[in-house]
Amino acid sequence: MPMLDTPTGALYYAVTDCTAPWHPTAAETEAETIVFCHGVATNSDIWSAWLPALVERYRVVRFDTRGFGRSDAVPDGYQWSFDALGDDILAVASAAGADRFHLVGESAGGTACLALAAREGEGGRIQTLTLLSTGHIGNAIQNVEPWSERIAKHGMQAWSAQMMDHRFAPGAISQAQWDWFHGVQQQTRAVSLLGAADLLVASDLRPVLDNVQMPVLILSGGESPFVPLPLAKDLAERLPNGQLRWFPGARHGVPFSHAVPASQALVGFLHRSHNY
Repeated sequence: MPMLDTPTGALYYAVTDCTAPWHPTAAETEAETIVFCHGVATNSDIWSAWLPALVERYRVVRFDTRGFGRSDAVPDGYQWSFDALGDDILAVASAAGADRFHLVGESAGGTACLALAAREGEGGRIQTLTLLSTGHIGNAIQNVEPWSERIAKHGMQAWSAQMMDHRFAPGAISQAQWDWFHGVQQQTRAVSLLGAADLLVASDLRPVLDNVQMPVLILSGGESPFVPLPLAKDLAERLPNGQLRWFPGARHGVPFSHAVPASQALVGFLHRSHNY
């Protein structure tokens, strides 16, 4: 199991590289890299169903966000920040041998990716940015504040059961998928969940969005209980090169429930961005 050591704990990551030799990129002889960053209470396996659409042409790097999945627990008193989460993304990309890369993030992980893209700016390491179920104004993200009280009263299993309804409309995923996601989610460390949530709801990235000059694809559920569609539209309108696609009836778990159409949308977006 590949682990990347950092001063505040190790990060689990995985590189999938089975690109076909007849598909060099437009500008390079080596395949380009896509780095995936998930949100709270899951792990990097959330992206598994994206691989078939991508691996012929792209190297895929997935990692478990700090404090979640197989990455180390955060130390006592850990100060959550988007700078630290952005540093994790860059460190994973470097460990995978990617100087420049396409970046994909979902939910709170998407907000971390957006903050990093603003920090990197034009000419940085991020070639394109894709965001799923991502908010940029913390106080406009809904239904997060009750998490702490629900966990304190009922525990992580009850919190996770409620979250499954928020993530997925009835019939959106199979029973096997539901069981896997709920199983991972209820094992989340509450301190990591609530620390990341506090960072998210306190954020406001509007002042730095003009720095995000690279092409940005926003994929959103039409019925997310956390990031309402008007918020996704506002983000697309504020970005210099943003475009929005939304999935009617989808809730917050678009990266998992809509992995096939979302991955196909990513492929098309990358091809257009490179003028294929």
